[in-house]
Amino acid sequence: MDKSISEAIPIYKPIGLTPAQAIDIFRKENPKYKHQAISHAGKLDPLAEGLLLLVTGKFTTPKNLKRYLNLDKEYKAKILFGFSTDSYDIQGIPIKGDNLEINQEQLLKTIEKIKGEQFQSTPPFSGRKINGKPLYYYARKNKLNEITIPKQKIIIKKIEASNLSKINNKQLLQEITNKINLLEGDFRQEEIMKKWKELLKKDNEFYTLDLLVQCSSGTYIRSIANDLGEKFNKAILLNLVRTKIGNFSIYDSIKI
Repeated sequence: MDKSISEAIPIYKPIGLTPAQAIDIFRKENPKYKHQAISHAGKLDPLAEGLLLLVTGKFTTPKNLKRYLNLDKEYKAKILFGFSTDSYDIQGIPIKGDNLEINQEQLLKTIEKIKGEQFQSTPPFSGRKINGKPLYYYARKNKLNEITIPKQKIIIKKIEASNLSKINNKQLLQEITNKINLLEGDFRQEEIMKKWKELLKKDNEFYTLDLLVQCSSGTYIRSIANDLGEKFNKAILLNLVRTKIGNFSIYDSIKI
C-alpha cells in the first residue's frame, strides 16, 4: 500500500530563505512529511517573500510537477529608480545613475506598453539552466561571455502602477541592510553592502514605484525593473511579494 501523501501545499516563504531552506523548515515543523518527497512548484528568490507552492508524493513526478509549474503568478513589487545591479535587484553590486526627475505620465505610458506577449531577458544571476548549469554559475565565475543568455517567451496579463514616491538615502540603506543581513550562505553579502554604503553616504532621495503584476510562469519581475531602468535612468527590484499561484492565494498559505 502506497503511504505517500500527494498534496499541493501553499506556504509563506519569509525573506532570507531559499526554497530549499523553506522546505527543510517545513519538514521539521510537520513531522508527517519527514520521509515524503517534496518539491517546490516555482522558484522564489531569497530576498523575495510570499507564496511558495510545495508539492508532495506523486505530485513531484515531472509530469505532475509541470502542471503546477505552468500556473500563472501574481506579484506585488516595489521598483527603485536610480541604480542598476548585476542581479537586477538589491542582491547585486550596485551602480548609481544620475538623480533625474521622473515624468509620471511618461512612466505610466511606458508601463502600459509592457502588457502582452513578449520575449524577456533572463537575469544573469538566476537559476535558469544553460548546458546543465544555472546562470548564476557563469555569472559568479565571470564566464557569461562563454554562453548566450536566453530570452523566455512570457505573457504579462495585467500590470498596474501606483504610489510613485521617494525614499531617502538613510531609509534606503537601512532597508537594504536589514534584508541582506537575513541571507544565509554565500551571496556576496560583504561586497554588496560595502558598495551600497559607499553610494548612499550623501543625503539624497530616490524614486520608488509600486507594481501589481499578473503574468505567465517563467516571468522575472527583476527583468521588468531592469527594462524600466533602461528608459528611466536605471532601476532595480527593491521588494517582491508573490501573492498568487494559479488559484492558490497568499491568504491561504501556511506560515513557517
